[in-house]
Amino acid sequence: MLYILYLILNLLIRNIPFFAKGLALDDLILVEEIDNKLVYKKTVNYSGNSTYRVFTNSDLEGFDFLWKILEGFGCTYERGTKNLYAINVPPSCDIFKVYEILELGEKRKIWEFDEGFCGHPSIFTE
Repeated sequence: MLYILYLILNLLIRNIPFFAKGLALDDLILVEEIDNKLVYKKTVNYSGNSTYRVFTNSDLEGFDFLWKILEGFGCTYERGTKNLYAINVPPSCDIFKVYEILELGEKRKIWEFDEGFCGHPSIFTE
């Protein structure tokens, strides 16, 4: 007798993605089990969150100063390594103000950043 289990799941992203582009905290995704591995198929529901990765240099004072501004906007982060941070920007934040601070940090050589995913509704309604 042959038993085959074909598994398709909806999963909720519960951390800030460091390396996966196109995903954000609280997105609902569809995955499929293939060869005992979960494989991303598509995003079922976007949360409205945006994800940025920041690679810092050794200027901790500069980082702390700019981070306080981002935190005041409602942003949160997870730290991956000494110099790698994944930043979540919730939909309630003004994404344009957040982006200005990210660019300022880069201009002052406090960090380099890149966009993992911009899921902000304001981008599509303006």
